[in-house]
Amino acid sequence: MRTPTSIVLLLAASAALVGCGGQAGAPTTPAESPSAPAAQQAADALVPAAEGTTAYPLTLTTPYGTTTLEERPERIAVVGGLGEVDAVLALGVKPVVSPEKADGWAWYPQFTEQLAEATVINPWADAMEIEAILSAKPDLIVAFSGDVENNYERMAKIAPVLGFETADGDPGDWRAVTTAVGAALDLTKAADQAIADAEQHVADVAAENPQFAGKTLAVLINRGQASGIEFVNAAGTPAEEILSGLGIAPHPNAAAFAGDNWEVSLENIGMVDGDGLLIAQHGGEGTVEDAESWLSASPLFQALNVVKEDRVSYLLPDPTTGGLDIAWSFSHPTAVNLVWTVDALNEALEGSFPR
Repeated sequence: MRTPTSIVLLLAASAALVGCGGQAGAPTTPAESPSAPAAQQAADALVPAAEGTTAYPLTLTTPYGTTTLEERPERIAVVGGLGEVDAVLALGVKPVVSPEKADGWAWYPQFTEQLAEATVINPWADAMEIEAILSAKPDLIVAFSGDVENNYERMAKIAPVLGFETADGDPGDWRAVTTAVGAALDLTKAADQAIADAEQHVADVAAENPQFAGKTLAVLINRGQASGIEFVNAAGTPAEEILSGLGIAPHPNAAAFAGDNWEVSLENIGMVDGDGLLIAQHGGEGTVEDAESWLSASPLFQALNVVKEDRVSYLLPDPTTGGLDIAWSFSHPTAVNLVWTVDALNEALEGSFPR
């Protein structure tokens, strides 16, 4: 069996430097470049320039009430989860409130400047940090997830609240969140572009890896003996959609793990067999090493064709943070983390589907 090696899940952010036209040293005129005060004002802006596609006043409807944006908001408080802050960051917005540890995930280093001035809150605290939100003086609160129902009235007294229009809104629908944020901020074109860019990156990686086409793959999270094994790319999940975008076929047993039935017992480990197997070693209540040893020691695991034929790939936690970030991003894609996720998968799958 291939010995798992630590795959450093860090996104190498690239920045294109676009030079001004004209000869070097040529004098500029006020028409060619903005004045220093205007340039500084643009750099300090919390939201990019308006596109002129959204008409205000704008009614924001949620299952818990309705609020109205009288004019374009500039101070955006994100009080939900990472999906909401990702949508805001993808549009070039500097939020005044951001979820706890948003800059600690692997795909965030390039957004340090955008998050630098934000008041950090814990969206999963027992009580929403209303005073901290109020002190940031937002003129829009973005809350598609979290305890919106029990805090809506208090939030609405601070600023209009943007969330799903119906109670059955899907928190995993990153495109819907990005589109809604873009419309509220008069950045519809930017939202469409952010979605298109993320989807194009998936298509580009698929085109670069024809060996993925039509292959079956099971993605597991190994949390050790105490917490068990999770089948990630169950039928209808965002994870299955991401893999399909890469050309990988749905796993033949994916439907058996749909809904809340995600656990794979060792007795049923044969159900994950296929053309390839990707195991994210988490460790659960123990260590990653304990979890790996527990699974490897199982004769049923060793009997899998993918194991016997050495077609198993591994993902290990980031050695710096100890976090298995892909466990989140693979199941909760966004316009920001989808690029990082696909790049990490592309590197990891070399073990199952060599080029």
